Amino acid sequence: MSSIIDDLEKSGNKFIVHNRGVLYSRYDSWDFCYKKFIDISKKENLSEEDLDSLALNLAFYLASWGMYRGSSFLLQNNYKIHQEAAKKIIEFIKENKTEIYNDKKLEWNKVEKIKNELISYYKKVEFYKKRKKQKGNVTDTLVTKILLGTTGIVPAYDRNVKYCLKILGIPQSFGEKSYNQVNQFYDDENNNKVFKKIRKLANEKSKLGINYPRMKILDMCMWQYYIDNKNEDDN
Repeated sequence: MSSIIDDLEKSGNKFIVHNRGVLYSRYDSWDFCYKKFIDISKKENLSEEDLDSLALNLAFYLASWGMYRGSSFLLQNNYKIHQEAAKKIIEFIKENKTEIYNDKKLEWNKVEKIKNELISYYKKVEFYKKRKKQKGNVTDTLVTKILLGTTGIVPAYDRNVKYCLKILGIPQSFGEKSYNQVNQFYDDENNNKVFKKIRKLANEKSKLGINYPRMKILDMCMWQYYIDNKNEDDN
């Protein structure tokens, strides 16, 4: 019987090989968005053109990864809703560039700060639906999707990843305990050897020459693992 790390390796390799074989894969939206944020964060000043590009890339990435479905408040707004968030994220990257550029784990208090800033901003956004003024519902999934797509410091706490976290006994709510345990799982000596191999393959297959951050590697493995195993659980 295979271990979960063996299965995560298979799933990660499967995701990489399949996705890189599709010329215009929607999943490439993560690559474009992440690269845009990292590249622009290295500029001294943020122009209006930069800000517009960041917001547009973030919107398209979130749409590609399912965050504009159904009743999502994002669906009721155009892409410029993300401009203020983009500003905050660029400031965050600049403040923590040593860790982010070198793909090192950040202290939780720094992650929590940007998490709370994003929640506070998006909660203030007003929109009209069925002629009624409403405000957005900001979930762990949305915040972590944004952080994954712009900084690569956390996996996205969506249904797929939470499925794996549950199996691993890691809290499924995005907080300090879960954040630390997710990083510990990745850094475990045996697990890290596996993830390094997956990362090497991902970097070799990258269409944009990206050096994939560790939490993106974990996210793609867990995301595909759910796809590969959910039907078995349904039987």
